[in-house]
Amino acid sequence: APWRAMRITGFEAGATPQQTVMRWEYMDPRLQQPLAGRSIFTVAAGEIFEAQLLLDTQPLIVGASAPATP
Repeated sequence: APWRAMRITGFEAGATPQQTVMRWEYMDPRLQQPLAGRSIFTVAAGEIFEAQLLLDTQPLIVGASAPATP
């Protein structure tokens, strides 16, 4: 399997007291640069009740042209 790496870059408070945001970067050989994103965890009764995964950057694939900007 080709190499892959995920690096946690930080944690911060979410929009509510029950939420925690984890920021991360993901990289693998198909990408021109790390893909930045965040995971939002909502905790209820001491367990993760909900998890959201959001991308903060667009993936740039090696050999592909950059997406057009409006």
